[in-house]
Amino acid sequence: MVSGRAGYTLTEMMVVVGIIGAVCSTSALVIQKTLQAQLAADALASIQSGAFTSFDLASRLLRQASAASVVIDRYDSSCPPWSRVTFTIPSSGKTVRLYQRGQTLYLNNNPLFSDLRNVTFAFPATAEGDVMTVSLTFEKAAGSGKTKVIQLYIQNVKIQNS
Repeated sequence: MVSGRAGYTLTEMMVVVGIIGAVCSTSALVIQKTLQAQLAADALASIQSGAFTSFDLASRLLRQASAASVVIDRYDSSCPPWSRVTFTIPSSGKTVRLYQRGQTLYLNNNPLFSDLRNVTFAFPATAEGDVMTVSLTFEKAAGSGKTKVIQLYIQNVKIQNS
């Protein structure tokens, strides 16, 4: 003969509910943070691949420029200062324009890469006028828009045709 009733006590049920609640709330935070990290990593990979290609192309073109033909200004008054460079490549006679308009980097009126925050072309204070500093900052929202990924490239480019 069975002397006790089958089932659980109220205390046991409260402990189980408390444990399940703690596990659920913790796992939701872990999933949220993991998703945020993955979205940030995807945004960074996207920026890095396009930004590196843009930066490499700009550097290669500037190395071929004629130093006397380089003009640094801006596309229009709504663009940041020093955000456009115009120059001539002596070997081909082509005039090249690299500039920022909005959040896009353009090469001769063709969009090169978006997600651009700022581009700056400048001649550092040197005795030689054949070294140009190029600074590109890229920004992309990751996830809900509260988190942003930023990538900054800065390089001195020596103009070969002085």
